[in-house]
Amino acid sequence: MLDTYEALREYRDMRLQSALYGHKELHALHDRLITRTFRLARRQVAKEQGDPPAPFAFYLMGSAGRGEQSVWSDQDHGILFSGEDHLQGYFLRLGEEVSRGLEVVGYDRCEGEVMASNPLWCQSTVRFKEQIRSWLEAEDWQTLRHFTIFFDSRVLHGDPVLLEEVKAHAFSQLHKAPHLYKRLYENMEFMKKGQEYLVSF
Repeated sequence: MLDTYEALREYRDMRLQSALYGHKELHALHDRLITRTFRLARRQVAKEQGDPPAPFAFYLMGSAGRGEQSVWSDQDHGILFSGEDHLQGYFLRLGEEVSRGLEVVGYDRCEGEVMASNPLWCQSTVRFKEQIRSWLEAEDWQTLRHFTIFFDSRVLHGDPVLLEEVKAHAFSQLHKAPHLYKRLYENMEFMKKGQEYLVSF
């Protein structure tokens, strides 16, 4: 029974080798492991604080959001929830438990803290829409990087409509300021060059 983080780690180590030579198999394995880890984390938090107080979406970003994970993969995830801001504490606790569980299972914590345990990535849909607007209005390298990271996202557990709603809002903001498409492209090219430099170094 895969009912502990440690058992999931053993399962991961056992199955990883057989998934090495097929991208679809590797992607499916990562999704299966992260989903099971999330369910264990949700069960643990429910024991402490009861069931989630509002509809929510647990989503993946980065290579996991694109379905491009390699054998090694760190954590990139967030939580959107419907409801008032005072509910954030519950979901931050859930995010921290997910981050802890995934670390035990074999996924390093994100160095940039792009995880649901970080208030930046665990917010109500209303507040996150405001955050996206502020990111795009600032137009600096860091805020556009956050926006780009978020846009490579997909829901793994929960209500996908919440993420769709926020992304629709983001597109509406971009349509109001079309020059941002060029800024986003330049930002992604800058990030790629930085990665190439690190690899060559």
